[in-house]
Amino acid sequence: MTPTLAAGSEAGAVRSAAARHRGFTLLELLVTLTVIALATAGVGWALRDTDEDRLDQQVVRLQAQLEAARGLARALGAPIQWRRQADGYAFEGLPSPAPDGLAGPHRWLDARLQARPAGPVALGPEPMIAPLRIELTLGNARRALVSDGWQPVAIE
Repeated sequence: MTPTLAAGSEAGAVRSAAARHRGFTLLELLVTLTVIALATAGVGWALRDTDEDRLDQQVVRLQAQLEAARGLARALGAPIQWRRQADGYAFEGLPSPAPDGLAGPHRWLDARLQARPAGPVALGPEPMIAPLRIELTLGNARRALVSDGWQPVAIE
């Protein structure tokens, strides 16, 4: 019988079972490795919750609140102070009712967090305030909020 190479015919249709199942293709291996790499990265990010992460969250939150209180003090012409407390901090001299983000005492996001200075930090009403430095420590992680009195509060 002569092989036919017409449309629809299969050349070499008679193959052994061993020839058809030789292993995975390169594309299948690459897809598998990509899925494993993505899953590993996802687990790594999900488990990441260190003291530095919690301290960074607290510092960004406090920076925004300090700038808001400083702007409010200038707008109202009223002296507002930031004061550290045993388990957090509070803003003193706020108008009544106080803005939502500044009202009431604020607790640290982690009870182990320590802050310096112990005394109050003046935030206005003058456009130029005394230079400020608030140092926050959580475990081995340290951050500082600083301003020369003229510039906005920055994270160090």
